[in-house]
Amino acid sequence: MVPALSPALRIPTVMAEIQPRVRDLLESRLGRAQADTLIGVSNAVVHALTRGEAPLALDALQRMLQLAEIRGRQTVWQSREPELVTDGAGLPERSHPSTPRPTPLPHGPVETCIDRTSLASLSGAGGLPAWTRDPEQAAKALLATVPKAAAIGREAFAARLGDVLARDGVLPMDGTALRLLDRVSAVLIDSRALCAGRPRLMSVTTVGDLGEAEAWSAAQSVLDRRTLRELSDEGPWTRGAWRLERPHDIPAAIPASPLALTADLHGEDGRRQARVRIGCELDPLADAVVAAARTGARRLVLTGHASTDEIAPWADELLPLGASLPDTVRRLQIGGHGVLLISGEDDEALGAADLGVAVTARGESRVCWSADLICGPGLLHAWRVLRALEDARSVSSRSARLSMAGSALGALIAAAGTRPAVAGLATSPVYSAAFLAVLGGISAARRVERRPRPRPVSAATGMPWGRGRP
Repeated sequence: MVPALSPALRIPTVMAEIQPRVRDLLESRLGRAQADTLIGVSNAVVHALTRGEAPLALDALQRMLQLAEIRGRQTVWQSREPELVTDGAGLPERSHPSTPRPTPLPHGPVETCIDRTSLASLSGAGGLPAWTRDPEQAAKALLATVPKAAAIGREAFAARLGDVLARDGVLPMDGTALRLLDRVSAVLIDSRALCAGRPRLMSVTTVGDLGEAEAWSAAQSVLDRRTLRELSDEGPWTRGAWRLERPHDIPAAIPASPLALTADLHGEDGRRQARVRIGCELDPLADAVVAAARTGARRLVLTGHASTDEIAPWADELLPLGASLPDTVRRLQIGGHGVLLISGEDDEALGAADLGVAVTARGESRVCWSADLICGPGLLHAWRVLRALEDARSVSSRSARLSMAGSALGALIAAAGTRPAVAGLATSPVYSAAFLAVLGGISAARRVERRPRPRPVSAATGMPWGRGRP
């Protein structure tokens, strides 16, 4: 049997795995996939040579979760490719260029824990040789205080969640974006994504002899069973004795536009009886998405849109009509936020966001390929991602606490002496904490999976949007 080598050999691979700066350096030189492969193979070889049973078991568990996530990505792509690509109409002529972040992404619980614990462990391990005159003991002390649990807990949650979302139909264009969920503090929603594909009569202002209720009924009868596509042409639109036509004194618009469609209602005698505004119905899950965004983030920003005026009071910030989404993303990032954007049309903004969630529309071929996650049709997938924000932060915070506790206990054991029994126990708290963090991450992802779907709100019953904030 080959004798076990010194555990000090693990230090380079362990530091490369958990230290973001070292990992970023490797990824910049080798590429992300190649760096992952190098670290994974190096870990397996080094832990095998140094008889690290616990590290090997932990690494095997992590790789199993990642393999399930990768298989889920492959499966969802195979199932959704015909729908998203069709005859190629949904594919862009060229890929949208990525936009560099204006400022570094703020640290989350995991990054803060790793920075603090790594500094303490390096300082302690650096001073230990002067005290014990034993470099081997210093190496063991460093391994005994490695903040392993912090990163691996988040990784387990993200891998399991990625598999859950893929089986639900979410197509991940960049699966690593799920590792940023715990650092999202602002949600920006393109209000067009909250609209359904059906017209809605929003207001009626009478100008003739007709009463408001009669005018509303007449206008509704003209709109009945008409589509947004029909109402996007020049008109007029007639049903029985009533006619809706575009006025000459207002800029032309369509129901799906932020301005909505303004039309005049004329009777059989040709006289103008009312002026109406026609927008889009809200998606049945629009209220659930907005509520999830408010729960999961510190700041909710909505774009201005006539069809979503009822939910504007729920937002911390309402953008004026025509505001640039990419500029808003960068402004929030400069302000210290990790930004999640939900949109179905703005490729540039989705590429600039820290986590871009594209929502496809039913019956539409357009797909925003610059997004990190492609969801839909409908808002159910986006709601599930938003509901995972709070879980992601809880997992990261709990994993960071476990990591610090494991490192502290490992340091105490390592400082107790150099006896073989003690030396063998020194790294046990670190890996015990890591296993607990993995189990916690898996459990949290399962809770996301089992969470009941939100109750849709039909246009017929309505919703008291403007009666207060959640």
